[in-house]
Amino acid sequence: MEEMIRKIYKPVLITWIVSALCYLPFIARGLTNSVDGLWASTYYQAGNIELGSGRWALLFLDKARLGYGAEPFSTLLALLFLSMAAYISISMFMDIRKSNYVYAMLITCCTSTCCILAYRFTSANYCFGVLLSVLSVYFVLRESDEKKVRIRNTLIAIAILVFSTGIYQVDLGVFAVLVILNMMKLMYKEDNRNCFRVFKVSALVFVVSCILYKIAWNVCMMARHISASSYNGADSVSIFGMLSGIPSGLCVIYKAWSDYFSFAQGNYVLAPIRAFVAFVLFIALFVVGVRKLAKQPKNAIIYGILWVLLPVGANIAIILAPSMKTVMMQMTLPMAFALPLAMCFLDEIGIIRKWTISALGFFLLYGNIFAVGADIDAMAQGSNSSNMIMNNIAVTLNQKQLLSDDYDYAFFGNISVNELFKKNELYDMASPYAKFGTMQTKPDMVHKSYIGLLDDIGLDLEIVDNEKYLELYDSGILDNMPAYPEEGSIIEKDGVVIVKVSDDYIFGK
Repeated sequence: MEEMIRKIYKPVLITWIVSALCYLPFIARGLTNSVDGLWASTYYQAGNIELGSGRWALLFLDKARLGYGAEPFSTLLALLFLSMAAYISISMFMDIRKSNYVYAMLITCCTSTCCILAYRFTSANYCFGVLLSVLSVYFVLRESDEKKVRIRNTLIAIAILVFSTGIYQVDLGVFAVLVILNMMKLMYKEDNRNCFRVFKVSALVFVVSCILYKIAWNVCMMARHISASSYNGADSVSIFGMLSGIPSGLCVIYKAWSDYFSFAQGNYVLAPIRAFVAFVLFIALFVVGVRKLAKQPKNAIIYGILWVLLPVGANIAIILAPSMKTVMMQMTLPMAFALPLAMCFLDEIGIIRKWTISALGFFLLYGNIFAVGADIDAMAQGSNSSNMIMNNIAVTLNQKQLLSDDYDYAFFGNISVNELFKKNELYDMASPYAKFGTMQTKPDMVHKSYIGLLDDIGLDLEIVDNEKYLELYDSGILDNMPAYPEEGSIIEKDGVVIVKVSDDYIFGK
């Protein structure tokens, strides 16, 4: 462990600094994503919402950080954890050298990471979970002739993977990607004995960790007297559900893999060419192993199966929670690890001229930087426009003498549809998570989003509770109201000031 730290600490620091520069506008503005990031300000502590969805470890980590979620510390700490995770992963496939900067930056500077950072109230926790999952694989891979040392390494791997999964279940995907790629590397080197050792130990670690995770989750829910949430299928976890959901889950998994590496979302520069490069690299990963092992059909088949299972490993959460029907952007970090680490594998075995793989990495990183830039700009545009509209509404409320502690307030409508909302082409080209101000029209989500917007502009208003909000939504009173800034878009009824921000307020419309 000490030797590994000595090898990686300098490149980790350099990558951390360069990554921070890439995200400098994001850090300086304290930006958040379009939905959940709006709901939490610079102070937040995980509670029953996170616990119900299986993220029980967040309750303990948030106690340790005392709810702090402000910039720049949160993003800098998250990037440090992720830079460490990237280099520990890379060191499993090749010696540390200058070309590693490209592969590490492909992980730290991508829309998957940008999305995680946009949840600034939990970004450091999530990236710490990724680091733990990588360390779990590190201990799985460690060989020793001493039985006591092997048992100790396995127990450490289990312990940290349990806590990593408790932070975010998606971190199991990072663990699986690393295990699969390391097994492929060992098969390529014809080290069958070690490959099967890694398989047995990692399977044991995975299964025991999942069982202990579920036990810990149940204990925490019992202590707080709550049950599992339906969010992302958290309440659907069962052996029968996993088995019966495999066919549909595989369809979701391979579609998500295809969508991610087609670079369809966000302002990806030269997307078709970059998608072709990714396709060629993954095909090369398959071909080099099968050709090398052609005279050993059994080994070649195993190598091929591992290659086919790589998307499944990256999105293993879909199998574990069969009610989950989609892979959201914040769940894609395991896929962000897959391609750079596959490139490390190909670079190390030297399938083509030196630096060629690194050059392809630079090409992919070029697109990543523009994609992240577009997403940051979209968050900034949406934040500027949303705050401007909310400030204007506050001025109008004051002019109408409706800005008072005597009233409760309720805001309705997707703010990005308001005629005052200013955006340009970059906003339209950004990833969906980055389109700040674009609200889902589900009433309780809109309600929470406006609470976040008011917090962003520093305005403390008494907002109606969710029950009253739904009552107003169902009453039909909004049907005959115009949208702000038209006259009649703000009314007072029975002590509640109702503001219709836009005409896009009907759920399911």
